[in-house]
Amino acid sequence: MIHTNFDVLHEFLIDGAELTENGYPKIKGGSEMPSPYFCIDFKNSFRLVKDTRKYNVNFYIDDQCFERIWNTPTRYTEHLQCFGSLCGPDFTIDTRMPKVLQQYQKYRSMALTWYWQAIGIDVIPTVSVLEPGMTWQYEGIPHNAIISVCTNGRVHSEIARTEFKEAFAEMEEILTPAAVVLYGRMPKGFEPQCNVLQFRTANMILSERVKDGKPYSKIDSFRTC
Repeated sequence: MIHTNFDVLHEFLIDGAELTENGYPKIKGGSEMPSPYFCIDFKNSFRLVKDTRKYNVNFYIDDQCFERIWNTPTRYTEHLQCFGSLCGPDFTIDTRMPKVLQQYQKYRSMALTWYWQAIGIDVIPTVSVLEPGMTWQYEGIPHNAIISVCTNGRVHSEIARTEFKEAFAEMEEILTPAAVVLYGRMPKGFEPQCNVLQFRTANMILSERVKDGKPYSKIDSFRTC
């Protein structure tokens, strides 16, 4: 591997990794399903002071909230090691982006995932399920393993729901996942073939509590039950 001066490209993140033809590190699946009761996003994870091992940390939030982990990767290692497991980073990929930027976003997510796995953190690979035919998205992702997906922005229109369901079915055929951690709402008519554990978002919990006339506190956004 050729290293740049001062490693401004963070090549150390994939040092020792087996790479795919296009240079993505080949990552492992999560070792076990996380607790169905506790999850928290990276931004809010700094508010927890106890029972951190019970939580799964996700990055299904705006990129600006976790861009810092790419800029200074080692700064947050000790913090992330406190949790039971992570869902891998999910740097935004939009089909309207130039493909080279889509690939760079995927690379960043996978490089950090490989690095954390290499130092002993249990990381469930995050898979972007966007549109049918985008099979390059699954390069370097393990087969027959536990993976994670998110439905944020994929349930509000019929077109988005259809694209997600078709792309998910294609992903299942290619990766044959052992199980999927799904963060967000289940699209109407969604019929996965594999076992799915759903984590609810803070907005989902808030909506349910408001509907039921129950009080809401910040800590409620951390829980999935």
